[in-house]
Amino acid sequence: MSTLLQAKRPKSTKQKSIEAVMDTSDEIAPEKTKRLNANIPASLHAEIKMQAVREDIDIQRLVIKMATEYLQHCKS
Repeated sequence: MSTLLQAKRPKSTKQKSIEAVMDTSDEIAPEKTKRLNANIPASLHAEIKMQAVREDIDIQRLVIKMATEYLQHCKS
């Protein structure tokens, strides 16, 4: 019974999102985050979502990965 009393409240979606960004792999150093909103075609969103499922990561991590790779490619 004491474990029920010690149970913590579930984390908010915002807190989970922040932790997801901070918990990225070696490729991205933890740093302050900014929100990015973009209107994209529904079909592109669906493709991104499916790719995230295939890679077993969330959309946020996939978008960060894609943007990082694209910008590195542009510098070449």
